[in-house]
Amino acid sequence: MHIFVVMVISSAVANARNQPAIGSQTPPACALSEADNTWLNEAINAWHFASLSISEIGQVDNLQAVFFDNSCVLTSKTVMTVQESADWLWESRPHHGAVLLPDETSMPVVVTSFTQSQDNQAYFVMSTPSVWRQANVDAGELELENLMTAVLLHEGTHVAQISTFGAQITRLVEHYRLPDSFNDDSIQERFQQNAEFRYSVEHEIELLFEAARANDDHTVRTLATEALAMLKKRRGQWFVGERAYLVEAEDLWLTLEGSGQWVGYRWLIDPSGAAMPESKAMAEFGRRSKWWTQKQGLAMVMLLDRLGDDWKASIFKSGDRTLVQLLEQALAKQP
Repeated sequence: MHIFVVMVISSAVANARNQPAIGSQTPPACALSEADNTWLNEAINAWHFASLSISEIGQVDNLQAVFFDNSCVLTSKTVMTVQESADWLWESRPHHGAVLLPDETSMPVVVTSFTQSQDNQAYFVMSTPSVWRQANVDAGELELENLMTAVLLHEGTHVAQISTFGAQITRLVEHYRLPDSFNDDSIQERFQQNAEFRYSVEHEIELLFEAARANDDHTVRTLATEALAMLKKRRGQWFVGERAYLVEAEDLWLTLEGSGQWVGYRWLIDPSGAAMPESKAMAEFGRRSKWWTQKQGLAMVMLLDRLGDDWKASIFKSGDRTLVQLLEQALAKQP
């Protein structure tokens, strides 16, 4: 997630895959290509499936969708909030190179996917496959459309976290008067040239993934305990004094990025999703990112799953505990 600012599919949805993205209520002012339109329908289906069956956040209210290609922008207040495709309403208009967003700002035609909120109105923005393909986005061994759907699920899922973890980030930014550029990548950008810091993070990530894959519970707990000890030691060395706020910031970003990454990964391997082998989905999406928060956060979620901890309510609904706090509590329980 690179922009985040706070101020089982029903038959009706499944059948929507063969319906045009723009409804027939009014003649469209412009239209996507057939390929972009096909992806858009399938991606919206994936959104509803993941919301109900993977993240279990359920139906999301008050979320406006904005999708655009090189010449046309489509907006809807229903496609990501209403499961029944018969109730999906779209508006379309040419954008002439400047895409108008719900907050009245505009942006150029670029590869993008993000969730944002202002004045209690959340909106999701994403460019279509033709834009990503024109920019030569490397999807690895994934099809570009599969990668983009997983990204949509990652970013879109954050809308359920705007009022919880998003609000906590906003309070943190305001309290410490952090710059507008402070985001989920800021810690990595600040410390990635520090060899000792970087080694610790990378080793923590490997230990967490290894723990999540371990066969016996003793090994799971041993590796997980070692990973958290390294994390705390690193924070005790580098997140002190005027940088002490980074402890809370890292917890929040790991939680947001890890949970979003997990939703995308789970859709890729789900039989009702992309039905991809776990090894391929992990290599090409789960661990392909260069960003520490996405990989380490995903490893923490998978470890919580391995420990059998009930974590979804905290992460996607109440926001009462971060991933690190959930792991500490899970490990404190008697095996």
